[in-house]
Amino acid sequence: MRNIVFLGLISFFMDVSSEMVYPIIPLYLTAAFGATPALVGVIEGIAESTASLLKVFSGYITDKYKKKKPIAFAGYATGLLYKLELLFAGSWAGILAARVIDRLGKGIRTAPRDVMVSESTEGDTMGKAFGVHKALDMAGSALGIILSYILLKGLAAGSGSGQGISVTGTDMVDTYRLIFIVSTVPTVLALFIFAVYGVFTAMTAGVERALIAEIAPIELKGTMLGLHSTVSGVALLPASVIFGFLWDRFGTAVPFLFGAAMSMVAAVLLMVFFRQNGKSEY
Repeated sequence: MRNIVFLGLISFFMDVSSEMVYPIIPLYLTAAFGATPALVGVIEGIAESTASLLKVFSGYITDKYKKKKPIAFAGYATGLLYKLELLFAGSWAGILAARVIDRLGKGIRTAPRDVMVSESTEGDTMGKAFGVHKALDMAGSALGIILSYILLKGLAAGSGSGQGISVTGTDMVDTYRLIFIVSTVPTVLALFIFAVYGVFTAMTAGVERALIAEIAPIELKGTMLGLHSTVSGVALLPASVIFGFLWDRFGTAVPFLFGAAMSMVAAVLLMVFFRQNGKSEY
């Protein structure tokens, strides 16, 4: 379990760093570069889907050469390049390049990291191991977002007193608009919805990987974990494009309702699939 905690802490600190930046990227794209929600969706979809193609290859290489730590290290190291590219990006294309670099890193490190988690378990504790790792991972995401919110709120207060920090690439009107949006997002309705989504993530993310790690052949464990991440990631391109289109065409509520409907379809298919194939033990 010690190895799992260490891997979880690595993900924790990585996510603190990433999530301090990630939530404000759509706002930066719209405020600084005039991107529409549809373009934001396309950028995110391309970044996620392109990088996801690497996950299955990363898993295959992990299985073939048995070099889990070096491959995972290379994936985590791209975080530095991601931040540098964001710093010097002068257009939405630069932001896209930065997001691709970030997702490439995730694509490289996910499979070997998950194999290390599965190989560090003892007895019948696969679900617990992935649950502990995911808990630390998500805790880092939450802390990163909270820190970002606190810093932006401080920026808003400083701007109001005439001592604020300037935001590169935006004029004063766009700066105040960005700060206002970020500062007013965490309403009590919103907190409840995010709490429910957190329960959903906790009940599914770790369990999926634990199930795959249990049923995959030992010599193909990395490949199967990578393939799962690849298939999920590739689906993000049409998902992001559809989300942006629905937002532009029908307003903010419709894409979330559509996503909820797709989640229900997925849940029904899962129940039917496992019942038909005699997998009730899962």
